[in-house]
Amino acid sequence: AASQFLPHGMKWFMIDDGWEIVEGDWEPRKDRFPDHEVDGVVMDGMAWMAAQIRDRGMIPGIWIAPFTVHPDSETAKAHPDWLADLTPLGHIFVSADMRPLDLSNPEVKAWLADVFRKLTQDWGFRWIKQDFAYYAMFTTNLWDPDVTPTEAYVDTLAMLREVIGPDVFYLLV
Repeated sequence: AASQFLPHGMKWFMIDDGWEIVEGDWEPRKDRFPDHEVDGVVMDGMAWMAAQIRDRGMIPGIWIAPFTVHPDSETAKAHPDWLADLTPLGHIFVSADMRPLDLSNPEVKAWLADVFRKLTQDWGFRWIKQDFAYYAMFTTNLWDPDVTPTEAYVDTLAMLREVIGPDVFYLLV
């Protein structure tokens, strides 16, 4: 990509869906992104990949859909209380094999903050493409009954923006 696209001005390089074990368990698949030994130190595969992208003069990015989890994920199994119910309209828009997180729950927000710190601070990705964020707008029966899904969504996005800092490009789709 660097040799073919950098000369034409493309400097953004993204690791897309498929790097994770399963949606909701935001750890890399070691068969695709194994750890590497660098100068006698074992480097996490995702941090190594981000460094490889940077070393070639490009900006490393990563895809994530953190507001939903697959029902078979370890996260969903360990924290069923983190899962939100769907509105009737949500059952139309939200993929049947995904469950939205309850963004009004402070434990969910703390977990999301940790995930985004890992992506940016630990692994070194400088842009994030967040997919299916709008699924959170179709939730009901939230942990905090005084918060609407929209308020929880906006508050969580603001919190994540603060966590990743002003120098990370944050794209919602």
